[in-house]
Amino acid sequence: MLICPICKNALQQKDKIFQCQNNHCFDLASSGYLNLLLLKSSSGDNREMVNARHAFLAKGYFERLVASIISLMASLDCIKRVLDCGCGEGYFLDKCKSAFPEADFFGLDISKYAIDKAARKRKDILHIVASAAKIPFSDESFDLVINIFAPHFLEEFARVLKPGGHILKVTPGPKHLLELKEVLYEKVYLNEIDTELPGYSLQNTSSLTYRTKISDDLHNLLKMTPYFYKTPARGLEKISTLKELEITFDFNISLYKK
Repeated sequence: MLICPICKNALQQKDKIFQCQNNHCFDLASSGYLNLLLLKSSSGDNREMVNARHAFLAKGYFERLVASIISLMASLDCIKRVLDCGCGEGYFLDKCKSAFPEADFFGLDISKYAIDKAARKRKDILHIVASAAKIPFSDESFDLVINIFAPHFLEEFARVLKPGGHILKVTPGPKHLLELKEVLYEKVYLNEIDTELPGYSLQNTSSLTYRTKISDDLHNLLKMTPYFYKTPARGLEKISTLKELEITFDFNISLYKK
């Protein structure tokens, strides 16, 4: 099912080495992940973002979202092979594997820092450093592709999905992190929602919105978002002076069929 990123032939595993018939070899890292990214890339989350998100999610702020994802997955007839495309540090992948232990799960992300942390957490999942634009799996490998707060590549998703396979996609809702943005910026715009994925049939879409008071974890929340790197120093200083902020979490959860 895994394919060589160089010649596209099947990769076979022997101990800690993955090798194709043309003798292209890739070694498992000591933490257990497989790097199939051919070129060094500065893309993806850096170590600081990964650590901040890991610390924040460990506090359970997104457990309601996890429950909604698992409930939607449970409505599907067949889940045997699942790819989390843009899995980050593996928070959602870990929860989904625990809910569906009989299924084979794989995690893919372009950030080696995120994949390394994910691999250390869960040894019964193969985590891979690779680009979602060139997924290193053969055609029709998966029943489900999970895509949470990550870019989508519809042609690649269609290629690796089995006939009738599904995409489960989570995107920010209109008011997601609204209060945080109000502190950082003078003008704040609501997020736009577009549930259309060309070439796929929308099976189900729903929103999940709730508010939570955040104090000690406010800085980690900021650091796990792009706002931390795009906001002028003045906006960041405002956040540092706050002891507590009530934050809106707003998610759009959609299921599509190939």
